[in-house]
Order: sequence, then structure tokens, then C-alpha cells
Amino acid sequence: MIFDSGSTRSNLDCFLHCTTPTVKSHFLPKSEIRNLNQLWHPWERETVEYFTLGDLWNCYDEWSAYGAGVPIGLNSGETLVQYYVPISPPFKYSPAILHSTD
Repeated sequence: MIFDSGSTRSNLDCFLHCTTPTVKSHFLPKSEIRNLNQLWHPWERETVEYFTLGDLWNCYDEWSAYGAGVPIGLNSGETLVQYYVPISPPFKYSPAILHSTD
């Protein structure tokens, strides 16, 4: 990851820039536009863009293994990359761990 040391971005800006997904959209075929609910979609539009949950999930695919690398600016002027790794605590999946058998 390349970080411009002359940048005036805050650490929060860098975090949001590096962790906000960019999802490629698709266009609904014109034959399907007529089948949309009129309350949901104004008829005068000629194209409808959409993305699927799978498209969004694929943006996070690499992060599942490696985490998201975010450049952090230190007060000394140095920059390092901190990785945010998604984790799931074991008790989330197994409530039995929380109960003592003593």
C-alpha cells in the first residue's frame, strides 16, 4: 500500500477510505424494468443500477484472511500500516462455553 507522506488526511479519513467497499453495479435488463413495483421505482427511468449481496460480500473476501491495511500517521511524522482483522469470538457460536460445569 502506498501512502503519500505529504497528505493532509486524518487517520479517520484513511480508515474510511481503506475500508469503504467499492461495489461494481449491474444494469437491470429493460425487459425486467416493467416488472418492478411502481412505488419502489419511478417508471420514467430508462436504466436501473443494482448490486447483489454477493457482490458486496466479495469486496470483503480478501479481508477475511488478511485484514484491511490502513495507513496510520504517527505524531513523529512516520507512517505505518495497521491491519484490522475481522474476528468472531468463540462464545458467539457456542453459548455453552459461558456456563460453568463446576
